[in-house]
Amino acid sequence: MRFASLPKGFFVVASLICTTAAGLWGCGAADPAPSTGSGGGGGAASSNGGSSNNSGTGGSSTNTGGSNAQGGSAGASQGTGGTTTSGTAIALPLVVTTFYNNQGWFGDEEVSKEFKPGTTIIKQADSTSGPCAMRPANAKGRCVKVEYAPPAGLKVPTGGGYVGVFFLTTLAKAHPELMPPAKAGDANWGAEPGKNIAPGATKISFSATSETAGASVSFKAGTSGTGGDMFVVPETPQTLTTAWKEYELPLDGQPYGNSVVGGFAWVIKDTTKPVTFYLDNIIWQ
Repeated sequence: MRFASLPKGFFVVASLICTTAAGLWGCGAADPAPSTGSGGGGGAASSNGGSSNNSGTGGSSTNTGGSNAQGGSAGASQGTGGTTTSGTAIALPLVVTTFYNNQGWFGDEEVSKEFKPGTTIIKQADSTSGPCAMRPANAKGRCVKVEYAPPAGLKVPTGGGYVGVFFLTTLAKAHPELMPPAKAGDANWGAEPGKNIAPGATKISFSATSETAGASVSFKAGTSGTGGDMFVVPETPQTLTTAWKEYELPLDGQPYGNSVVGGFAWVIKDTTKPVTFYLDNIIWQ
């Protein structure tokens, strides 16, 4: 158990491995995943409780899941370390859904209790129907449908609730030194380098829409904590409409090095209400 390397405020919650076998969004038991209930890990300063890495578990490639050292099954080559990487930088513009093929769930101490086998509180998958069937002809990458369904009887922490998903890469090899141990195919929270994105990006642009007008969703990029990114794009709240709209996350001149772990993330602060929304054309440029 790798407690020594966890930032202050981290605690352990159950984690799971999710699958889309036979079209089902099911999850099987895995080792516990480190998570945090305040501020930091995963990103931006926000309201009390933060929106950081109270992590759930790993998803398969482009579908559900993720954990702060656990992940689903997918493939992507990484090195080791989380701060440096080798190989040619990926030219801009970079399409997030092309290079970040795994997911890391995170949430406050109450909602993260529901990150357990069989959970359906988060469903995130590629889609070609609904708003995704009406995506612009020049849209790049994959169109993603996100559904959040609050569990019955959910309590909201005094400092406020939050739940979200980071778009992550995938571990290329096992990491028994982590707490809990991670295997190849799990989501990469920084045990291995992220993607080497060419310098010069000034923003992350994306399109979003929701099934009901008025859905409040925040967006950010960059993880923090051990093995995390050298930059953080703070949470930017948006009120989504039922029509596609373009948004931007400015990088504000921050250097992001040659290993970006958390390429993009969404966060919901009102964990008591169900939300369904769609993301498309997520691009570093």
